[in-house]
Amino acid sequence: ARLRPLEAEARSLGGDNLRVFIAAWGYAHGLMDQMTVADAATAELIDLGERESNAAAMASAFALRATMLELSGRLGAAHDWISSALPWAEKTRDEPLRYWVFMTAGNLAVATGRLQEGLRAYQAAARSGQAMDNPRRTSQAFVALAPIRLALREPEAARGDARTAGELAVRAGSVSLQLAAKMIEALAEDEAGHPAARDRAQEEARRLSSLIQPETASAPL
Repeated sequence: ARLRPLEAEARSLGGDNLRVFIAAWGYAHGLMDQMTVADAATAELIDLGERESNAAAMASAFALRATMLELSGRLGAAHDWISSALPWAEKTRDEPLRYWVFMTAGNLAVATGRLQEGLRAYQAAARSGQAMDNPRRTSQAFVALAPIRLALREPEAARGDARTAGELAVRAGSVSLQLAAKMIEALAEDEAGHPAARDRAQEEARRLSSLIQPETASAPL
């Protein structure tokens, strides 16, 4: 309902304004389980992309469809759709769009067991976050990267990603992201055989946890 007043203006302006509106419209309705509307938005984005040779519209269409499939649990199909979005996203310099595509690609790659693919996607998302000068989004990408490093037996790289995520989370003012980063850092230190550093990271994680939910501060990690 909040988007409806914007529709007339978006359609009169066309181009990227229309693309952003249609994607938001489809996404919002998909979250409400109104998949027919989301599917119609995907089709309209494809039509816009083909009619105007608009790479951003094509990337948005495929990413929207992938997101809807992910929400319904059809991860394999979702992965296929987001893979189709990647070449289109590479053709645009719209960093918020690129971030959405790359993070979705990373999530689906990991969910379907493609760790190296997920690593590359999250690295691309981190670059988009940096290009936007958005520490919260960039931190989220590094928080996603670090566990893959652990799974690939790269604890030092995982620790570096976790620390970067934590520093960015401080800039963003997000205690929850700081906590996530510090917990991963503790795991990385443990994997690397650094018990003292692990204990320090765990203690800091408990402190951060107390800022979010004081009653959990004394619970073991």
